[in-house]
Amino acid sequence: MGKNKNKKKNQFQVQSAPKPLDISTPEKVEIAVTNVVATTNETDFNSKKSELMEALQKQVQVAQAALQKANADKEDAEAAKKAAEEEKERLKKENQDLESEKTRLTTEKNQIQAEYDAAIAKIDGAEQDAARIKKAAEEEADQIKNTAATDAEKIKDEANKSKLKAVADARMEAAKAWEDECTRLKGEFNRLGEERVEFEKVRQKFNTDKSNWEFEKEAFDDEKNYVEQLKEEYKKYNPKTIDKLNFELQQKDARYEALESQYDNLNKMFAQNQAFVDSLKISLKDINGNETELKEILPEINEMLSRYRSLQEVYKKYPDIQAIENLEKRAEKVDALEIQKQKILQERDDYKEKAAAAARTSRELETARREVEATNVLNQHLIQELESHKTALENRTGDVCPALRKVDEESNADSYKTEIEKIKGRQQLQSLPTLVAHIKNYAGYEGGNKERLFYKDDDIRAFLAGMAVSRLIILQGMSGTGKSSLPRAVAESISGFNKLIPVESSWRDRNELLGYYNDFNKKFNAKTFTIELYRSGKEICAEIPTFMVLDEMNLARIEYYFSDFLAVLQKPNSDDWIIELVASDMRTLPMSLSKEIKDKIKIEDKDAYDIWLRIEKSRAGDVSATVSDEEKQKISAILEKEHCLIGAEDLIDGRKIRVPENVWFVGTANKDESTFEISDKVYDRAQVIVLNDRGEPEEKYKPTTKQFISVDKLQDMFTKAKKDLGKKNEDEIENRLKELEDVLKEYFGVAFGNRIYNQAKDFTAVFMAAGGTLENALDYQISTKIWRKVESCDKERNAFEELQKIVEDYPETSELLKKKLEEFS
Repeated sequence: MGKNKNKKKNQFQVQSAPKPLDISTPEKVEIAVTNVVATTNETDFNSKKSELMEALQKQVQVAQAALQKANADKEDAEAAKKAAEEEKERLKKENQDLESEKTRLTTEKNQIQAEYDAAIAKIDGAEQDAARIKKAAEEEADQIKNTAATDAEKIKDEANKSKLKAVADARMEAAKAWEDECTRLKGEFNRLGEERVEFEKVRQKFNTDKSNWEFEKEAFDDEKNYVEQLKEEYKKYNPKTIDKLNFELQQKDARYEALESQYDNLNKMFAQNQAFVDSLKISLKDINGNETELKEILPEINEMLSRYRSLQEVYKKYPDIQAIENLEKRAEKVDALEIQKQKILQERDDYKEKAAAAARTSRELETARREVEATNVLNQHLIQELESHKTALENRTGDVCPALRKVDEESNADSYKTEIEKIKGRQQLQSLPTLVAHIKNYAGYEGGNKERLFYKDDDIRAFLAGMAVSRLIILQGMSGTGKSSLPRAVAESISGFNKLIPVESSWRDRNELLGYYNDFNKKFNAKTFTIELYRSGKEICAEIPTFMVLDEMNLARIEYYFSDFLAVLQKPNSDDWIIELVASDMRTLPMSLSKEIKDKIKIEDKDAYDIWLRIEKSRAGDVSATVSDEEKQKISAILEKEHCLIGAEDLIDGRKIRVPENVWFVGTANKDESTFEISDKVYDRAQVIVLNDRGEPEEKYKPTTKQFISVDKLQDMFTKAKKDLGKKNEDEIENRLKELEDVLKEYFGVAFGNRIYNQAKDFTAVFMAAGGTLENALDYQISTKIWRKVESCDKERNAFEELQKIVEDYPETSELLKKKLEEFS
């Protein structure tokens, strides 16, 4: 009883081992090097170069991190080991204390057992005294009976001698006395039986308490042994167990004190029972001292005792309520101890796993150390190899700008020269009105495989006038209105060049437009824009009008990639229209020099000749033959004078490109959520043409072929138109703009500078020379360059109404104001 414990085993997971260290392999570094060399643009180059450097650094960083982690794990394991040893010492000391307590409790148990045996002996003595008292009572009852019979005979004799009435009275009184005495004795015997039952109950309770005490002592010993077993088994581990064992020990002490209290109570009960047994010796005497025979009531008493004992035997087989509660409490404690055991087991396994992990980490650390050493050796080898490649690349010869060198070769080809001469030999256009009519007719004529395009005369006039005012023209309007097609139609009709450059939303700097220099392969990756700009600058193409079309130019911020051009195109002298591609000269040394050049250098500059000899040795693989950057610059300067350097022919200083006078930049722009707003800086430097409607055919278009107009001829037309504007028209333009500016100042606080005055005057001059009107010319300028300054102003309706009075002669501007006024409604 109490030894069948329901044990619940907790399931737990073993901590997973640390993952193996991820050390980058040399193959990954080689792949990164290959990726860097294979890049085609600066973004990829910077990204791949960063990946290569990160790959080289990551090998060392990962190994260092692994080393630090292993050291930290080792320190944690040592700390855990130290804590476990300290816990072991504490548990050992606690075990000694518990052993001492166990010895003390055993001694007390023996003392209690001795006292209990003495109490049992006293109880047995009391039972013997009770039997002796019973026998004496029976003898006294017989004696009383005999005495009563003798007295009766005496009374009878005396009655015979006395009067018969007195005898009868005496006999009646004797009978009554006998009856009363029997009744009294019977009641007294019943009381004695009840007291005996109470005594048996007390004795049974004493036996039960004894059994319970023995059971508790047995359970306590079991729990002590179990605790000792747990302490022996887990003394290396969880510190929390100490507090719980102390708590259990306190509970055992409390139970021991309860047992002592029960023992004292039993002693008191024993004394009371002893006193009760002693009282049984005299309990059968009545108040007169007479004794009554008990034979008549003893059989009933014995029968009741027999039934009581049989019931008592049955009752002994079942524990009382307190014992059941104690059993339940002990079962709960056993379950709690079992849970604690499982927790301790889990913690022990965790410690074992940590120790194993520390061992694995130590092994992995050693492996990592070896790998780090191997990686360091490999890195040194790679660094040496990279240096070797770098030296080879720096000493190599060839084209740094292969794309531009290809343009040189193509432009020098006879077939290309023949094509250019063919273009220049076409019929020349002689006037701006003729030019407008030719462009319109060429675009709208249905011939060959070309697309028919329809434009209004004023739109073509505005395009030509914009060319006269600015090198940057922006075409705005809805999709499908022919923004990208207009410069193409103009270029084709006059035998010019049209180069379409799609702008991407990812453009963030000038390199996306121009190209970039790859430090690894030592080449300049020129973009299409740069190639075509360079081609347009060739002397053979100088008379060909060229349009560089930036399609959807506001997909990215224009200032990010076009700011260099916005700046240089404002300079009045076209000789200053120069864009720097890279910071250093991209021309390279030739593979070899002719004997004449060598002899000349040897005579004029022996040091330069020595430098060239060392360069040849270095190219041949002689590591000891080194050449400094200063020496390379010196030999390059000498070879430049002899025209022996290899590189793009028309780059300035081998690193700058010129913006030729025959080039105009045309940008198409949309207004939607995917585009950026064009800034005032760009608007002020550009000419804006808005194509709001898709063109419709206006008349029958005549068959026509491509004609030609040179850049010089076109510029002469523009210059003549500006001179022929006349004082009257100049004054009218100035007066109209002054009147408009006065209203803008008064109602909107807006003014415009001389640039807008000058641009409006030149634009109007060319527009009118091409067959347009002054009002329509100013309408283009006001609706694009001036209207946007007040469009978003937070002003009252009357301000816009005053402005409307001034712009009644300008249809497009009036329409914009009308829409603005509708917003107030």
